[in-house]
Amino acid sequence: MSVSDLDNLAKMKEIDTKGMLGLVLEFPEQCQRAADIVKEWTPGIKIGDELDAIVVSGLGGSAISGDMVAALRAKDLKVPMVTNRDYTLPNFITNNSLVICESYSGNTEETLASYADARKRGARIVCITSGGKLAEMAKNDGVDVITVPGGQPPRSATGYMFIPMMFVLEKLGIVPPISGQLPDALELLKKSREEWKPEVASDDNECKLLAREMYERIPIIYGSTGITGVIAFRWKSQFNENAKVHAFWNSFPELNHNEIMGWELASLESEQFAAIFIRDPEDKSRIADRIRITSTLIPRGFMTRDIQLQGKNCLEKLLWGFYLGDLASVYLAFCYNIDPTKITGIDRLKEELAKIP
Repeated sequence: MSVSDLDNLAKMKEIDTKGMLGLVLEFPEQCQRAADIVKEWTPGIKIGDELDAIVVSGLGGSAISGDMVAALRAKDLKVPMVTNRDYTLPNFITNNSLVICESYSGNTEETLASYADARKRGARIVCITSGGKLAEMAKNDGVDVITVPGGQPPRSATGYMFIPMMFVLEKLGIVPPISGQLPDALELLKKSREEWKPEVASDDNECKLLAREMYERIPIIYGSTGITGVIAFRWKSQFNENAKVHAFWNSFPELNHNEIMGWELASLESEQFAAIFIRDPEDKSRIADRIRITSTLIPRGFMTRDIQLQGKNCLEKLLWGFYLGDLASVYLAFCYNIDPTKITGIDRLKEELAKIP
């Protein structure tokens, strides 16, 4: 398949042997199913004024949910909320800390180890998983566990990981509720899907256009502190896993103190870089000025692309940005004639690690 052939539905189906496109397209419905599940959950733990930290422990497609919630609820959180992508928890975790262990498969070795660490420290724990060893241990230990549907790649199950966590913080009384914004957010996604679905021709399809522009280029995605930075990281990860290409990300204002200088000699290294700026159109802060000026400092000849997030609140913008990037990464995989589901390198790594005691 080639860029010019991106509207060939039969070819897409031939490449997409495991149905990744369909899984990504149904993201709005997945979020709704997740909401329906967590609404039935009654917490077995209580959180009071003694709460000193929130740690989300997970990797990959599960960990990103912690980043999403931390960015989304930053103004409401009274204690630090961090994502832990390691075998052990930070030293500051105590019996007054909340640890949310997220593993879609339930068998992520780093998350299983951090769950054991949380138990040892007496932390309050909530697990979100589709099953596996994590669900088994949590049930045996009497730990809160929210079980979501399984059977798909974790990177396509973000709704199952993110939505429950958003509700968990609300149900524990840690943040004021915003889950009432979810129905409108999902309607926005469904409306966007009508514009981005594979039946819509490339010239009128923003996701396909973005994939075409990134074909044979190296995407460098720029966000800023908050939801645009999380979206930038997600795009980078999805380009990596779905399209099997290198992609990089950074955030303002930090990149203005280092990476901005890399563009001065970029033309000597590669003419294939493409800069994507993910912007909140309502942002009137000093960061917005930095983004505007930085975009003019990239030498001519390099592609630059502005992505203006849609939505009337942060939840809508966050989910819309994720949806756009996820679909674009799958379309980019089709441009390269690559099955987006296969992750041969990751599978090989796990096989080799399994051989080591």
